[in-house]
Order: sequence, then structure tokens, then C-alpha cells
Amino acid sequence: MRIGIIGAGQIGGTLARHLAKLGHQVSIANSRGPESLTALAAEIGAKAVFGERGHPRCGSRHPLDPAKGRSQSA
Repeated sequence: MRIGIIGAGQIGGTLARHLAKLGHQVSIANSRGPESLTALAAEIGAKAVFGERGHPRCGSRHPLDPAKGRSQSA
């Protein structure tokens, strides 16, 4: 399953580690940008992504922004 996690502090980082260990494809984002996620992403094999106006951009899907012409359902 592809899972995106917003925030990579104690809770988000721990959740990302556990989900990656279970074999999920994990993407992580935070307000400081992907550069601050490099070490965690490398450690767990996750993808660090960047945000746009506070919303994560994970691949081509952007369910939170109806202006992009995509469904709002998750």
C-alpha cells in the first residue's frame, strides 16, 4: 500500500519506520522540506516529498485540492 505521512517528528517518524518495515511504500513530508527528511528517508527506504500550500504532493494524485481537477475522496 502507498502511504503518505505528514510530519516526521517522534510520532510521524515512528509510524513511517513501522509501516516501511511492514513493506508499505512510504512517502514523508514536513513543513521544512524534503532536505530535512533525507536521513530518515534513507534509513527506512521512504521517499521525501515536498508540499504545496501546506498540502503534500505525493506523485500525480492530489486529493485535497479540487482546483487541480481531481477527486476530493481519499
